[in-house]
Amino acid sequence: MRKTLLLFLLISIVSKAQLRKSEVYFYIDTTSSKELKDITGNQQFKKARNNIPSVGINCFPVWTKMSVKNTSKDPQNLYAQILVPIMDSVQYFVVKNKTMLSKSEKMGWWAVLKNKKSPNPNNSFIFSIKGLETIEIYAKILKTHGTVRIPLQVEIEKDHYKEMTKKSEFWGWFLGMGFVVIFLNLFLYSLVKEKVYLFYSLYVFCQIFNLDSSEGVHSSLYMNGLLSISGRSVYYFSMTLLIISSILFVKSYLKIKELQPKIFSKVLSFLISVGCIYVLLLATPESIMDLITTKKVFIWVFFAWFFVSITFGFFVIFYAIIKNLERKTAYLYLIAGMPLFLVGISQMLGNITVLPVESSAQRSYILIPAIIFEILVLCWWLAIRFKMYSDDRKNLLLERNKHQQIVLETGTKFQNQERNRMAKELHDGVGIDISIIKMKLEAINLDLLKKGQTTETHEIEDTIKSIDNVVTEIRNFSHNLVPPDLENNGLVHVLQNLIHNLQKVIRAVEINFTTNIKTKIPIEISHHLFFIAKELMNNAINHASSSIIDIELMDYPSRFELCVSDNGKQYDFNSAIKKGGLGLRSIQSRVELLNGTFEVIAKKPMGSFHQIIIPK
Repeated sequence: MRKTLLLFLLISIVSKAQLRKSEVYFYIDTTSSKELKDITGNQQFKKARNNIPSVGINCFPVWTKMSVKNTSKDPQNLYAQILVPIMDSVQYFVVKNKTMLSKSEKMGWWAVLKNKKSPNPNNSFIFSIKGLETIEIYAKILKTHGTVRIPLQVEIEKDHYKEMTKKSEFWGWFLGMGFVVIFLNLFLYSLVKEKVYLFYSLYVFCQIFNLDSSEGVHSSLYMNGLLSISGRSVYYFSMTLLIISSILFVKSYLKIKELQPKIFSKVLSFLISVGCIYVLLLATPESIMDLITTKKVFIWVFFAWFFVSITFGFFVIFYAIIKNLERKTAYLYLIAGMPLFLVGISQMLGNITVLPVESSAQRSYILIPAIIFEILVLCWWLAIRFKMYSDDRKNLLLERNKHQQIVLETGTKFQNQERNRMAKELHDGVGIDISIIKMKLEAINLDLLKKGQTTETHEIEDTIKSIDNVVTEIRNFSHNLVPPDLENNGLVHVLQNLIHNLQKVIRAVEINFTTNIKTKIPIEISHHLFFIAKELMNNAINHASSSIIDIELMDYPSRFELCVSDNGKQYDFNSAIKKGGLGLRSIQSRVELLNGTFEVIAKKPMGSFHQIIIPK
């Protein structure tokens, strides 16, 4: 493996050593009239800084040249290219000893609009050089608007395509990373419906589109008009979308409306509106030539809008920090965006020749890490923000459940107190009063019998029997409200008595009761389980028309379990709740109050199984 790597490196070094290149020189033709014969041997050529001269805004042709020597005895195919593709006109000339050996056709983004096809999307030229031969390659470049930056590059053809393969792999990774971030934020937006995630997805997409269309693997498609759109308009189009998406993200990220002065939101909205108008103008294919090449005012308006948008965006962030409004968020935004901001400033200063200008490849190596850093840091913070949002929702839900628990406990406690009060009133109040009335009637009846008035005694005896029935009903009703034996004898004893009494009255229903409980269950749980079991038996008899009911009350180490099964009609629990099933709602509330679970399972071929689990 090591030998293979060393051999690969050696071959790579040897192949690159086969070509010796001089530095790049340039000359500005202020007369706009000179031809190759006038340029060859011209002593006014200047050495370019870092191989990329920046000569400002002009309408003059710029000539650039490079001396190339083939150090190998074998002939080579060379690949010449101007790496910045937004050129109005590019033409190459191969010269040896002031004699032109070959030349290319004129090429540029205008050729696409004229021919409706792309004869040379990369503005490149392939030519041959003999073994041990030295030649000069000249390029005549014209750019009517913008800064002229001329990174002339000459490579051995096969080395060029190797580099292109590496570039494609790198940009594939970069695009993949970007789209993972986009889909992650769209997923988070679908969960929480916060616009900040949606706008960040849009921002990342616009950042990828802008970078890929100007520096990336697809730059030849967009910047040279392969899709019948001029390169310059694509640049402004993608940059405008990037700024609009950035403003939208800042607005939602820093919560401009809620925390900062309304004028901030209005200014940002105005900047977005101007950007949208500019996008619409650029999206009109018929006006691209006039808009970009003749209407300079649009170019200056774009740069003014661009400068104001960036400046005001940073002002808003600094205002948030100074006023302590979303300070952590604003600080993080500055940390994430500062490398990209510094790279942008350095490139701008390079364009106006204040700082040295890097080659296109070097520029990408600096710019792309800054963009990746910003994207990942902001995505990381949005993910944390989502976690904080989720935690807040969980805490709110816990607080709500706690509040509901308190309400349920209070309501149940009040209900039990009211039941006890009513049962006591019925038993000790109304029950005693009726018993006194009964005793008085019995005394009157005895007197009448002594006097021999038998007719009246029959009516009084019937009245006494009716009073006995009322007393029995009152006793049963008070026992149903609060079984008197529940606290003294326990839940098992009360359920057994209830089942025994039901079997006396309803002989057509078989009720089976199984339990392993030998000690008393806590009174609070006993109250609830008694009413749950009673309600489920009532439903099985009156609503499900069951003939067999099985009840199990079991005590396990970590839980109490009540199971009620029948062979009657099946039902859907959720539908029954929606229809207003008060009994089932009461069961559900009691189970929730005890932090338990309630499950209803349909049995085959018929019947229902109810399982209530109460943790200890």
